[in-house]
Amino acid sequence: MLDHQTFATLDPLVDQVLDLPVAEREQFLERLKSDRPRLAVELIRLLDRLEVAEDFLGGDAERARDEILLQSLDSLRASGDGSDMQAGDKLGPYRIERVIGRGLRATVYLATREEEGWRQQVAIKLMARGVDTDDVLRRFFAERQILTELRYPGICTLLDGGLSSDGLPYFVMEHIDGVSITDYCRNHALGLRERVRLFGEVCEAVSQAHRHLVVHRDIKPGNIMVTRLGQVKLLDFGIAKLLEPDQVGTAAVTQVDARPMTPAYASPEQQAGEPITTATDVYQLGLLLAEMLSGLGSPLELLGIEPGSPPARELGRVAGMDGAGLPYAKTALRGDLEWIVLKCLEPDPSSRYGSAEELRTDIVRYLENQPVLARRATFPYLAHKFIRRRPGLALSGAVALIATVVIVALLGYFNINLGRERAAAEEAAMRAEEVKDLLVRILSSADPYHGSGADTRVSELLAGSEQMVDEELGRRPELQAELFGTLADVYHGLSMPEQSARLRERQLALLVQRSGPGTFEALQARRKLALSQRATKGAEATQNSLESLLATLIEQYPGQWLERAKINLDLGNLLHVYGRDEDAVQYANRAVTILRQSADSPADLADSLALLGSVSRDKEEALSYYREADELLSGYRGSEHPSTLSAQVSVASTLSDLARYEESLAIFDRVIPIMERELGPLHDQTLVAMNNRAVCNSRMGKPEAAIAEFREVLARDRQKRGSEHREIGDRLQNLGAMLNRTGHYQEAIEALTEAARIYASVNLPGNPATAFPHITLADTYAKLGEVDLLEFHARKALELLQGNLPDDHPAALKSRCLLGDALIRQGLRSEGTATVQAVLENLNAKRQVNSPLFEQCSALLAVAQ
Repeated sequence: MLDHQTFATLDPLVDQVLDLPVAEREQFLERLKSDRPRLAVELIRLLDRLEVAEDFLGGDAERARDEILLQSLDSLRASGDGSDMQAGDKLGPYRIERVIGRGLRATVYLATREEEGWRQQVAIKLMARGVDTDDVLRRFFAERQILTELRYPGICTLLDGGLSSDGLPYFVMEHIDGVSITDYCRNHALGLRERVRLFGEVCEAVSQAHRHLVVHRDIKPGNIMVTRLGQVKLLDFGIAKLLEPDQVGTAAVTQVDARPMTPAYASPEQQAGEPITTATDVYQLGLLLAEMLSGLGSPLELLGIEPGSPPARELGRVAGMDGAGLPYAKTALRGDLEWIVLKCLEPDPSSRYGSAEELRTDIVRYLENQPVLARRATFPYLAHKFIRRRPGLALSGAVALIATVVIVALLGYFNINLGRERAAAEEAAMRAEEVKDLLVRILSSADPYHGSGADTRVSELLAGSEQMVDEELGRRPELQAELFGTLADVYHGLSMPEQSARLRERQLALLVQRSGPGTFEALQARRKLALSQRATKGAEATQNSLESLLATLIEQYPGQWLERAKINLDLGNLLHVYGRDEDAVQYANRAVTILRQSADSPADLADSLALLGSVSRDKEEALSYYREADELLSGYRGSEHPSTLSAQVSVASTLSDLARYEESLAIFDRVIPIMERELGPLHDQTLVAMNNRAVCNSRMGKPEAAIAEFREVLARDRQKRGSEHREIGDRLQNLGAMLNRTGHYQEAIEALTEAARIYASVNLPGNPATAFPHITLADTYAKLGEVDLLEFHARKALELLQGNLPDDHPAALKSRCLLGDALIRQGLRSEGTATVQAVLENLNAKRQVNSPLFEQCSALLAVAQ
C-alpha cells in the first residue's frame, strides 16, 4: 500500500522525469532502481497498474502523470487515510455541506457560514493530504495570492483563508451558482450575437487578470461559469503564473517549469514547453470562441489543429455537426468570426492579438458592424461594413456610387475615408453649435450655483423650452430626443417630477421610433422615467419597474456594469425613503461592490457610499462611508464642489450623532460660509447645512442658538419659496420639535400645526412625512396633559402611516406608544398597557433597548403598573 511519505516523494520526482527528453527517461528509471530501488518499484508498479508505461516513456507524459498521481491519491483516500471532510464538519467558521469538485491536489466543498441574521454559501478549496509537497503548496498559495489581488465582477472573489485543524491550507471563495459557459449557451439557446457578447465579457475578465500581471493558462469552458443572472465568472487560477516584473511593458513572459495544463486547450508554446505569455490566454480564448460558436466540443480536433499549425477547417463547416442544433445558420459563422478565431490561433504568439483587451475590442467592433482588425481593410470589405451599419443611407447612395466608381478607384480608399471623417466632423460641429445656441437661449442668464437664488428661477426659464425644442428641431429627432432627455434631467433635479416625466416620455417615444424598444438608450430612459413617476405610481410599482429593468439589463446588456450599479443605487434610495433600510442596504452594497471594482464612476460610488451611510445603524460605520465619499469627491471634483460640500455636511452631521460635537461644529463652521459664497444663502444645500448645525447646537445644550438658527433657516426658505411649499413644512417641523424639547410648548404647537396644514396641502397621498407633525404634536400635548388632543394626534399619525411605512418603523412605534399613553390616562389601563408593551417587545427584538423611545415607553409602563 502506498503511504503518504512515499506519495509526497513521488510528486516532485515525476516532475523531474517529465523534464527529461523521452529518450533519457528509461535511463533515469534504471538509475533510480540502483539508487532507490523501493521507490522505483512503486513508480513502476503504478505504471503497470495503469497500463500506460509505454505511453509514459514515449507519448503524452503530462496526461499520464496526472492520471497516475490522481489514482494514487484515490488509493490513499480508499485506505481511509485521506483528508476528506464530511457533511456537518466544521472548517473554521464554515460548516461543510458536500463535495462539489475534486482535483489532484485539492478538494472543493460547498459550505455555509451562518451568523445571527446572516447566512452565506461559499466554496472552500482545501489542500489534499498526501500531496502537500513544497511545490504543490507553492502553487496553492500562489493561487490564493492571485485571487486576493484580482477584484473584478467577472472573476471569482476570494473571501477568506486559513489552516484546517490538521494544518492543511484552505481558502474560501464565493460560491458560483451557475453552469459552464458552453452549457449556458446551449441551455438558453443563445443566438449568435448573444454568444459573441458573452464571450466579450470573458475577454474583459481575462484582460483584468493581465492588467494585474497574471496569465491564466487554463482557459476552458469548465473554468468559466455563467450565473443564473447571466454574469460571467472566471474560475481556477491554480496553474496561473505571475508575469515577471521586469518584463512589464514588453512581451511579458513567465518562467518555464513543469507544464501544468489541460492538453485539449493547450497552446503550441505550452505543448512545446516554451515560455508562456499573455498570448497563451489569447490562443485559449480563440479555442473557447470556436467551441461556443460551433456548439461542439474538442475544438482542436474539430478545426483540424495540429500543434504549431493553423486550423485546416472553417467554423461554418463544422458548426452544427452531429446534430448540435444551433439557433442560427452555419453560414453566419463565416467571415469576421472566422478571421477572429484564426488570428487567436496563430501558431506564432507574436502574430496573435497583442492582448485579451485587443481581442475584446475586435469583438466590440464585430457587434457594432465595424471593420475588425483581424481582416485586411480592403475597399469591398469596408463598403460592406458601411452598408451593414447604414443600410438606408447606402441604398439611397447606390446609384451615385455606381456612377462614380471610376472616380472612386482613382481617388483611392484613403481619400474617401478622409472625406467621410471630414463630413462626420462637420456634422458633429454643426450639431454641437445647434445645441449650444438653443441651450444659451433657453437658460440665458441662469446659474444654479451662484447668486441669491431669489431673482432667477430656472424653472421659469425652462417654461418655454419644450416648445422651442419642438419648433426648431422637429426635423432632427435624434437631437430632439437628446435635448428632451437633458431637460427631463433638469426638471428632475428641480424636484418637478411631472414635467420631468412628460419630457422623458417624449424622449423615449423618439428613441423607440428611431431604433426600437430594446436599445440600451431606451432602457436608460425607462429607468429615469420610473424615478420621475415614483410620486404618482407609488413605491411598490416603482420598485417592480426598476427590478424588471435590472433583469432586462443583466440578460441583454451583461457588460453594462455602471448602469447595473445605478439601478441598484436607485432601488436602495427608493427603499430608504420608504423606511425599508434593511432591504435598501443590500442594493447599496451591490452598487458599491460593482463601482469599487470598475472604478469608472467615482461620483456614483460616492453616492452609493452616502446611501450606505444613511441606512447604516452603526454610526461609526456610517461615518467611515461618508468620509470615504468625501475623499473620493474631493479628489475627483475638488474640495469646494457642491457634491463634495454635501458629503462634508454628512460627515459633520454623523459626528453630531456620535456626540462629537466640537468636531461637528468645526466642519459646519468651515463649510457653511463656502456654501453661502459659492451656492448662495438660499441654496438647498446651504439651508440643509444650517439646519443640521442647529441640531448639533441643540444636542450640545445650546437651545437658544439652535432655535435662532432654525428660525433663520425658516425665514430664508420663506423668502425663497413662499409659504406653501413642502420645504417650509420641513422647516416648521424641525423648529416645532426643537421648541417642544425646550419647553416652548405654545410656539411649538403653532409651528407644528402650520407644518401639518402645509403637508396635508402639498404632499401626495401616501407620503409618510405628513404624519410627522402630528407625532410631535401628540408628544407636546402629552407634556401639557391635554389627553384628548394627545389621543387625536396619535391616532391621526397612525392613520397617515398605515400602509405607507412598515409597522415596526420608529415613527409608527412612537405613535403607538403615545396612543398607549393616552389610553392609560383615560383609564383604559389594560388596553393602553398592552399597546405600550407591544412597542417595547418590538424594540427589544430589534435590540433597541437603549433608545430614548424604549426609555419613554418603559417609564409609561412603570407608571401604569
